[in-house]
Amino acid sequence: MRDCPSPAAVEATVLRDFGVCPGRVGLEPLSLDFERRMLKKADRDIAAARRRIRNQEGLLATLEQDGRDTAHARELLGVFRETLQMMVEHCQLIVEQVERLNRRDRVQ
Repeated sequence: MRDCPSPAAVEATVLRDFGVCPGRVGLEPLSLDFERRMLKKADRDIAAARRRIRNQEGLLATLEQDGRDTAHARELLGVFRETLQMMVEHCQLIVEQVERLNRRDRVQ
């Protein structure tokens, strides 16, 4: 049997890797640097999601050309597109937070 880390240990590792102090209450950012890292990650995730959508569109076209059932492929493409929209909206929230932190830092 493999020794697996506890969910709490996994969470602490993920939070540490993203620059968040485990045990910190709330979702307030630690720093402008943290938010900028999150923005870069969001941009990479969006680019990857767009690649997945293009790939799925290609697979869908192939299925259609072969006369195969495309219902599941279309459904998955819809999920990919909805997910991308949520990712874009989340990215916008990060952009707005970066702007707020920039204004705060200029005032201080």
